[in-house]
Amino acid sequence: MPQGKSRTRLSMSMIFTGSLVGMFLIFLILVAIVYSQFQKSLLLSLAKQNEEFASQVSSTTKFADEILISITNQLFYDPAVTLLRESDKISNFAFIEGIRQINDIAASAILIDSIYIYNGKKDYIYSTAQYGPVNDNAERFRDKDAVQILRERRNEQRLVIIPRETSMFSGSGNSAIYSFMFYETISDGTPDTNAILLNLKASAFTRLYFGSDFQNQAFIINGKGTLIASKDSLEESARHRLIARILAENANDKASGYFTFPNAGVGEMLCFYSSLGEHNWIYVKTLAYEEAFPALLRSRNRTLIAISVIILVLVAVSALIANRVYVPYRKISQKISKAISGNGNENPEQIIRNLDQLIVEHDSREFLGPMIKSEILKDLLLGKKSIDMPDLNLESYHLQIAINFPVMLYLLSNKDIVLNTEDIQERIPYCEMVPINSYTILFLQPMSQDQEIRVRDELVRKNPDMLLIYSEEIRDWSLIPDTFQKLRETWQLRFLHPEKRLIGLRDQPLRRHVMAPLSEKSAAVVGFLKKGSYSKAAETWNLFIHELEDKQYSTVNVALINIANAILKLALDYKVLDSTYEESCMAYQTTIDNLEEMNDLNRLIDNLFHKITDNVQQMQQTSKKGTIHEILEYLGQNYTDTQISTKSVADIFKMSPAYLSRIYRQGRGHSLMDEINALRIQKAKECLADPDGLIKDIPQKIGLENSQYFFLLFKKMTGKTPKAYQNDLIVLRKREAAKQRRQA
Repeated sequence: MPQGKSRTRLSMSMIFTGSLVGMFLIFLILVAIVYSQFQKSLLLSLAKQNEEFASQVSSTTKFADEILISITNQLFYDPAVTLLRESDKISNFAFIEGIRQINDIAASAILIDSIYIYNGKKDYIYSTAQYGPVNDNAERFRDKDAVQILRERRNEQRLVIIPRETSMFSGSGNSAIYSFMFYETISDGTPDTNAILLNLKASAFTRLYFGSDFQNQAFIINGKGTLIASKDSLEESARHRLIARILAENANDKASGYFTFPNAGVGEMLCFYSSLGEHNWIYVKTLAYEEAFPALLRSRNRTLIAISVIILVLVAVSALIANRVYVPYRKISQKISKAISGNGNENPEQIIRNLDQLIVEHDSREFLGPMIKSEILKDLLLGKKSIDMPDLNLESYHLQIAINFPVMLYLLSNKDIVLNTEDIQERIPYCEMVPINSYTILFLQPMSQDQEIRVRDELVRKNPDMLLIYSEEIRDWSLIPDTFQKLRETWQLRFLHPEKRLIGLRDQPLRRHVMAPLSEKSAAVVGFLKKGSYSKAAETWNLFIHELEDKQYSTVNVALINIANAILKLALDYKVLDSTYEESCMAYQTTIDNLEEMNDLNRLIDNLFHKITDNVQQMQQTSKKGTIHEILEYLGQNYTDTQISTKSVADIFKMSPAYLSRIYRQGRGHSLMDEINALRIQKAKECLADPDGLIKDIPQKIGLENSQYFFLLFKKMTGKTPKAYQNDLIVLRKREAAKQRRQA
């Protein structure tokens, strides 16, 4: 008997040992299978992220170029600036008007730090006032690097960012500056004699090309590996290794790519790079490995944990069997085999495959399933997957939408939303949803319009505070990405109409990217604030907001940030800011980027308007500027009087003509009659802008009795005859119309 028990124990021990070895082998096989599958998914995700990154870089570059070109066009063809860059001789009034114009544009555009106007005929440079003389011979101009750029006017530097260093903008030592040059070419392709140069500080360049999201580590290099700009925290040695590898791959005509690299103290990291179009630059982004695929890595870890738990359970069962605590070994092994293999006749490899399939199906259902469905829907929205792709089998992903059937898109805000897809599917069976950031997109395929309206009304009834934006019926699925972009842009611009909770895309205007009208009104707001006129500044602000109605979101965002920073800069000059200028700019930028209602920004701006205009009015009351301001208002109302003169104005304000002339020239930099003539010529320009007006009627309208004197005065102050000026306006109007047609 004892010998029999010993053999039994030995048999059980062998069974237990064999079970452990078998379980361990199964564990290794399953881990290998899971690892292989996830490596494939990882490579697909990497390729997708690289594609998205390259697309994002292309969009960023295009947007940045459009912004700079828009500002350049507005500035270059401004009549006052045209006089600065083209005229051999220029009057004091025209000089002051031109300098005032470039200063106003620099103040209203947060991106622009300074502006240089180059007159090649005189070899002269006019500049904004914050860094020294506003006009100087090029030979004496302090920014020697800029002088060389403007004099040479090389074709490869036209309409591209020029990185350089100068001490002009830092006070001590060289600092990074980014310049943008424009000049016209004559018929044989050689540069014209004049040009303009916009200068951006490093902070403005960073915002333009890297955006306001500083979570990602990124930098830009040129084709030779020289660092252009960065916002990363990489060590110099690590960055040099990255640049060397990128240049090696880029030498093989590889426009974009990715690779992993080790980083001390951080671990494994990913590096994506992509060329920036015509700039001959390379945009590089780095991020931690775990940050790139959080959902995929979590799913992998869960799957491995599930396999480990199953193996441990099987090992425990084997131990119980070996120690006769459970049921007889033969019976339990038959049950396990039957559960795994179905009929118990499959070979061990088939059993392992069946077990692997059970685990994978279980994991996909709980973890991978929703993630894959979400990714498929996002790819459809972004245009990264089309319905004619071989792998787009919606049934295999259990998606409740039919390809060959029209679809509608709903965008619903996630704030306080009650949304149950199953409730909607009771009315419209073909329905899917995908959450994206702060909103959710619904794919609906109603059988009738009444069915869709009932679902829409039910959603609005259950969610009275929810914003719902809906599209028309989309019959061509290739239009889904374009429709989604319109939905998203309407969502981004929701602050323009906070009272609307239900918005149809068909009611939205055709949105344009036109900065010129917004820049003009921005400069007008700043001008009225400088004069202390709260009512006119507020009225122009409302016109500015109204002008945003048909603009693209990117245009609206930049315009709001530009005007806010221009007003903050004015508030800084008048010492009415409660914090530093940089802190105030960041606070307003955050407010604008997350704007829900326009009234939130209106209240902040109105508070600044009151502070600035109150301060201006106090200054006017305690200085001669107050008197000059009153005189300016009087001239603005009476310059069309043919009898107006220095003596008549002096009589009105009860002072001698000599005293009036002296304080006016001290305060304005030119004579009172120059001011009157400037107002008359400005009015004449407005009359010339009317295509139905007659030139012969203009002198009487502006307070001049002699037509010949009008022609001489107009030619002297503008450099052109009235007829030539009117023809130029017609050409500019046609050019703007053609530009808008191209953008549309």
